Amino acid sequence: MRIHTQRLRLEPDKEVPALKRLRFSPLEVTVEDVFLKGVHPHSVVRAGNQYDHTGMADTILAKLNEETAYLAELKAHHLGHEIAAPGYSAYSSMEMPDPLERLLKHLSANLYFADDLGYEPLLAVAIARLRRIWAGSTARNMLANVAPDFASMREMLKRKAADIKVSSYADLDNVDLSRLFTVDDFLTHEQLLLNMGLETHNFRRSDALRAFTDDQGRLKATASISRCQVSWGYDRAGEMPVVTYQCIVTGRQVRWMPSMSDNPRQREKTRDVARRWGKGSGRFCFTADLADMPKTIEELRMRLSFPDLKYTGEEKTESEATAQVRQKGVLTWK
Repeated sequence: MRIHTQRLRLEPDKEVPALKRLRFSPLEVTVEDVFLKGVHPHSVVRAGNQYDHTGMADTILAKLNEETAYLAELKAHHLGHEIAAPGYSAYSSMEMPDPLERLLKHLSANLYFADDLGYEPLLAVAIARLRRIWAGSTARNMLANVAPDFASMREMLKRKAADIKVSSYADLDNVDLSRLFTVDDFLTHEQLLLNMGLETHNFRRSDALRAFTDDQGRLKATASISRCQVSWGYDRAGEMPVVTYQCIVTGRQVRWMPSMSDNPRQREKTRDVARRWGKGSGRFCFTADLADMPKTIEELRMRLSFPDLKYTGEEKTESEATAQVRQKGVLTWK
């Protein structure tokens, strides 16, 4: 059995190395990481077509929208705003259906992170990038933002080159504005410099990730996980009902408790499992070491799930093992 989580990390932005971008990738983890350390078992909770029901995406959003996650000075200049969950369209092949992966992709594209950054240093970063990427199209966009109409644009052009002849927007398209204007011509328009010099305008503190990751960057929203479910499918269609175990982890000990009907094949299978992994006891319920769980599931072709794992939302409900008493009768005659 292999379990993967998502590992998050911050890397320097390619365009603005002084700022950081979120990156994420799957990482294999052990059962000890999951149960004893609370690492989020992402590959298991969204196995097959199942979406992550744990609320991890909502947890990340809630933590990033807390006041402590913002860079206070930048937020005061409207450079930090609440993040909403990205939408999803079943008709788009480019979108990730899983809400957690879709959110991480959205954050990667629309959020800057910084350790400690004020407004003036950020403005300097934006100006420096504008100088690097300065081109005719950039100058045209800048001009259009400070001059509300063609007459205003023409007036600004005339101040730069009195003999220039432009009588329409089409004439303006033929002028290389990057030669007439420089970034210095727009230094009084700070908001415009930030808008044009940065790809996104939402910022968070780098250490905000600690609220939902461990020291290795692995997703984590709880100190430990104590419950899971393990299910065995049919041997052949209709011959044996599913055998489902509710497992409770306490330290390194796992208590396996099956739910059973009165089907004899199911009960015998449950007893076989107990004989193999319950150290020969043969009882339906047994206790085994946590280290045995991966081998147990691989050998028995069982499916691991976490139906009770919910970080946010409705109140948690815990699954319980159930059993049906076998009805036996003895024929008697009066």
